[in-house]
Amino acid sequence: MILLKNRGVLAVKGEDALNFLNNILTNNVDDATAETAVFAGLLSPQGKYLFDMFVMRKDDGFLLDCNAPQELFKRLKMYKLRSKVELTDLSEEYSVFANMTPAKGGFKDPRNENIGYRIIAPIDTEQDGDFADYENLRIANSIPELQQDLIRDGDFALEGLMDEMGAIDFHKGCYVGQEMTSRMKRRTTVKNKLMQIGFSGPTPAYNSPIVSADSTVGYTRSVINNIGMALIRIDKLENAITQGQKLLANGTEIFIPEKK
Repeated sequence: MILLKNRGVLAVKGEDALNFLNNILTNNVDDATAETAVFAGLLSPQGKYLFDMFVMRKDDGFLLDCNAPQELFKRLKMYKLRSKVELTDLSEEYSVFANMTPAKGGFKDPRNENIGYRIIAPIDTEQDGDFADYENLRIANSIPELQQDLIRDGDFALEGLMDEMGAIDFHKGCYVGQEMTSRMKRRTTVKNKLMQIGFSGPTPAYNSPIVSADSTVGYTRSVINNIGMALIRIDKLENAITQGQKLLANGTEIFIPEKK
């Protein structure tokens, strides 16, 4: 069990809980069960990333495995209005853990079949793994941790591969940021995307510019060992590759691993 120290747990229950979540989140949570989670996001009205969460059913409501739980709690209260919904921050009692095998209170991570299970368990649950091992595993599988790999309220949801990871239902009704997100998808105007990078040499700092001979190609985000994630401008990367130009971040050579 590896503690995912960057996550928290909220509870949403009440007779309007399902409609409340479906009205604001990017995905349809009807399919969430006690064993199967739905990956979703809460965006700004401009379609920019704010929060991501795994939604699973719990008794008469839902549990959210989420980033920035205190901020999300405040945002949900803002949207609550007259909905018959009860919100509770459980982050002082429960934590989120990762494990390669199933356990009570857990679900298969829906983003990628290779990164195991996520488990909501009491905060004092015994750990037997290292967070760095989990980070290495997810980056090796090109899975973004959106709270680390996107600039909140700065980068768009589609730049973070939320659509490719199944966090956006383009056929459901309206949600916060739906208009911009759907337009970007429909018009294929996404210019930047998160990609896995590799490097040799000193580890570049977070958000270091990745430059070619004549332009900024992207920015580094989370890194560990000699791999990381970076937000890459697709056309500029293609041009740098065509021109045979090196990519550098603070003097460290960057390369894009071939897809397996």
